[in-house]
Amino acid sequence: MASYETNPFQELYVTDHPDPNTFVALFSEFPVQHALALFRPGHVVLKGTQGSGKSMLLNLFRTQIRLAYHRVGATFPVPQDLRGFIGAGINLTRSGVLDIGNRPLSADAGHDDALFPLYFADFVNYYVVRDILDSVNTMRDNSAAFDDIVAGERLDHFARALADDDCWFGALQGCDSISTICDRIDERVNAYRSFHLYNLRELPAAIDRTKTTIGEPIARAAELLRELEVVPDGTPVFVRIDQVERLYRSDAVRPEVGGHYRRIVNKAIGLRDSRVWYRVGTRQYAWDGDLRMFGTNDKLEHLRDFRFIDLDDMLRRKEAIKTWIFPKFVEDAFCRRLKQAEYRGAEAHGLVRLVFGATEDPSSAATDYARNSTAQRVLKLTGFSPAWHTFLTELCSVDPLSAVLAAAWARQRGTAGKQGDRLKKPPPIASEPWKRPYWRKERIRQALLQIAARSAQRLKWSGQEHILALSAGNISIFLSICHEVWDAFLRAERRKPSERRRDPIAKGMDPDVQAVGIQTASAYWYDKITEQPKGDDRQRFLDEIAREFRSWLVDDDSMSYPGHNGFSVAIDELDRQPAIASFLGDSSDYGDLYEVPHTTKDKNRKQRKKWYLSPILSVYYQVPESHVKEPFYATGAKVAEWIDRAGIVLEGRVDQSLTSESHKLTRPRDDSPTLFDGV
Repeated sequence: MASYETNPFQELYVTDHPDPNTFVALFSEFPVQHALALFRPGHVVLKGTQGSGKSMLLNLFRTQIRLAYHRVGATFPVPQDLRGFIGAGINLTRSGVLDIGNRPLSADAGHDDALFPLYFADFVNYYVVRDILDSVNTMRDNSAAFDDIVAGERLDHFARALADDDCWFGALQGCDSISTICDRIDERVNAYRSFHLYNLRELPAAIDRTKTTIGEPIARAAELLRELEVVPDGTPVFVRIDQVERLYRSDAVRPEVGGHYRRIVNKAIGLRDSRVWYRVGTRQYAWDGDLRMFGTNDKLEHLRDFRFIDLDDMLRRKEAIKTWIFPKFVEDAFCRRLKQAEYRGAEAHGLVRLVFGATEDPSSAATDYARNSTAQRVLKLTGFSPAWHTFLTELCSVDPLSAVLAAAWARQRGTAGKQGDRLKKPPPIASEPWKRPYWRKERIRQALLQIAARSAQRLKWSGQEHILALSAGNISIFLSICHEVWDAFLRAERRKPSERRRDPIAKGMDPDVQAVGIQTASAYWYDKITEQPKGDDRQRFLDEIAREFRSWLVDDDSMSYPGHNGFSVAIDELDRQPAIASFLGDSSDYGDLYEVPHTTKDKNRKQRKKWYLSPILSVYYQVPESHVKEPFYATGAKVAEWIDRAGIVLEGRVDQSLTSESHKLTRPRDDSPTLFDGV
């Protein structure tokens, strides 16, 4: 077994230019089979929230990664018939291209802003072509790893043809080999970098005279590789452009300049040039906002110009649980981490279950929360008849969860309507209607929250089911939970004599230790909200709604509204409040809220959307992460009130003058008459 100094999850991210061997060891292939469109013709936009695995997938196009699989004897996780491609690309953050625009070119700001997008395009062209040449060289030098796809003896002819092509406007004139072209490209890229580091007084005049059109040098390089039979006819060239979100609402570049750069990327895709296929990696919030192409009024069209692969949608749990691939994904990722850390037993089946165990039974959790409390505090017994008081007190001593649910059932149906005298009758001990499966299931998490709150305890999360639910299909959230839980485990074990230390695989981890780590992981993701554009605003908004959610759920003694850890708004109201709709949309795209369509139970049958906190944040805010029953029916005015209380000033108009009907806040009651039939 590995040392108790070793946390297998110490390094969370291996995506941004990873060491190839580490990548091979840790990369899980499960998402690949569901994202094979990446390796087929056509432009693809790979979307996902932070940490969803976009860069991991895009790194499969890196030639050094493919070579690493061959060298360690591992199978490259792409089907054999789709492996015959040339891969190249640019990471907008790491390449230095975002420095363009940060230093003035002249005293005329307007003139500079017109030139910056052209230099951005030129930099991207040169950088990507350089990467294509590197890929071809590597594939030539390691022919067995790439099925002899590159005819090395034709490369000099290809180099001369590429250098002479008029797409360069003479910038590569005189180059007669791959090596001399690479040197010329390096000089140009370094000139850009040196200028923006103030190591040059001005950009070389040769650059100004030979700027290239976005995508054309890349396409010509790909075309010539096939035309001159360096690679077989039909060999696709895939170009990845990663971290496009850096061009949108980012501190990396000025907003107006970043917008132009984004439209340059759009133009490369919108050319509909089948000589090369682009793979664009971006976060959810950074794509749909601007689909215009540089220099025109035309916009990109989904399906006609590109198609989406949405990793968040792919990995989140659906209604049909058989289609949920995330559990297998995390199992593989978890196993790979433990193997790399050389933990004994890492080959075992079902490692996640072995280490974290099953989530604690709700009845046991309730007993633990109420251990040092009293029935009076846990049940809030005011208003019950002596018979009910005695029954609930005795039940609470052996089963606090059932006692709280029974009290809620009595309150919910015992004080109004035809059954308003129910509390005057003895408790229905024989039928125990509060134990009927659906009614009970929908209220268990609210009941646990009430027991914990009334007993001055924090809600705890632990076990495989909770960890998967909190991860919500995001591999980085899962790994961060594992990291913090393992850290908490190591801290606890290091204080013990070596002979008493617990083997995490053979004996699993204590649920209380897991709860500490999960709480830390939740705080980590809460703090990360402010790292994103306008994150301070969204964090304050979440603070407001979470405070209200918790208050509603804790104070709802009858548990009539167990779904009020989320809210729903009619789409027609959102249409009238575009600023609010945009704010909620951004909150979802940044991963702070979880948005889903809502099939309303209102008689008006209006279309609605509903929002919940990102599950990992539920731990920080101490509200249930599960989504049951109807959410709170909010109006645009109510959302505007939350936004105002959070001190947020939205861009655009917020209409406060809604109709009186729209100001009525609806709290749909859970009416289930069949529950009480025969009681």
